[in-house]
Amino acid sequence: PYDIIDVNMGCPVPKVVNNGEGSALMKNPELVGQIIGAMSKKCKKPVTLKIRTGFNDSCINAPEIARIAEANGAAAVAVHGRTREQYYSGQADWSVIRQVKHAVQIPVIGNGDITDAISAKSMLEETGCDAIMIGRAARGNPWIFREISEYLNTGVIPDGPSPQEITDMILRHTRMLIEFKGEYTGIREMRTHICFYVSGLRHANDIRRKINTIESYAELEELFPGRMDGGIAMARKSRRNKNVEAVSNKIIENCENLIDTGAYIRLSVENGGNETDETLVVQQMLVEKF
Repeated sequence: PYDIIDVNMGCPVPKVVNNGEGSALMKNPELVGQIIGAMSKKCKKPVTLKIRTGFNDSCINAPEIARIAEANGAAAVAVHGRTREQYYSGQADWSVIRQVKHAVQIPVIGNGDITDAISAKSMLEETGCDAIMIGRAARGNPWIFREISEYLNTGVIPDGPSPQEITDMILRHTRMLIEFKGEYTGIREMRTHICFYVSGLRHANDIRRKINTIESYAELEELFPGRMDGGIAMARKSRRNKNVEAVSNKIIENCENLIDTGAYIRLSVENGGNETDETLVVQQMLVEKF
């Protein structure tokens, strides 16, 4: 039922790493070659792997690992632009992904800090990678794939989902999870997913509180009808990107006669209290202007 066999050599979780698995394998390039080689010889499906830039800052060896994997039959390699030591903190180092792309002939998939259409395009342009991998940004936002695809094909970022689309997707996702795992487990696992879906929406905190008490799909249906009508108090960051250029141009228009040489302007766009890549987009536009 699967198209590929993917070996995860990027997992940073302590219980995995402490067992010599996941990203711990990046400390043993020879073993990586043996694993990929043995699997490639036995599997009829393409064998791929996911790695990080390295185990820590003193061991940035993704290009070496990628070359070894390629020599032993790997069909493609995905690279997360962080070390194991970083986990998911800090900024992804896309320059290492670019180095991997230059080091091998097999397809290279870029991963890390792709949160929207603009960052997806930047990843492709800055690294030359063959494809991109979306991780945490897809939680509660499956529409990110539509957004990225349309932007790459047309240059236009589509409107985000309506409140009704979000509701419909939550219910559909729940039905699929129940079908796969049963209602008891499905409903409980879905609680986390729903928290991501409603992030940034009006009444999100109230919904989160109530979602932890539901026990059945019927209760979930009762929670949502009409609840999201009346709308969105604020769009999520990934659903606001189409406004970035307009905002930037307005800043430039208002500040054109006020900015002295060397002045530094910075726009912070908040997403759950964290600055986003939109800051960099606006900064770049201002640098180019002034």
